[in-house]
Amino acid sequence: MKKLLTITSLVLVSGSVFAGSDLGNTEIRTSAFDSKQQAYEAGYDLVKDLKAMPHGELAHELKLNGHDTGFNSIELNDTEIVVQEFAEKQGVIKYRAIVDVNYQYDAKDS
Repeated sequence: MKKLLTITSLVLVSGSVFAGSDLGNTEIRTSAFDSKQQAYEAGYDLVKDLKAMPHGELAHELKLNGHDTGFNSIELNDTEIVVQEFAEKQGVIKYRAIVDVNYQYDAKDS
């Protein structure tokens, strides 16, 4: 099911908490599914995958690679899954999970 996920980062907002540490929020969408249950399962699988990723891969998924610095750590603070109902054409309802990811990361000192 992991391979069915099409991940698109929608929003990335970072704010300074204290020197070297930042908070961020990213919204990630899965691909379309025929049922709400399938979409929720895809969202749960995505969260599980994010929690298991090494820092470099997680930074890439969270779109942090645009920063000029490396990372000492990235921690997922909170995740929330919402299922969105949508139609790409009349009469065909699809569902996708939208995972809201709140995280904290410590940038390496340059």
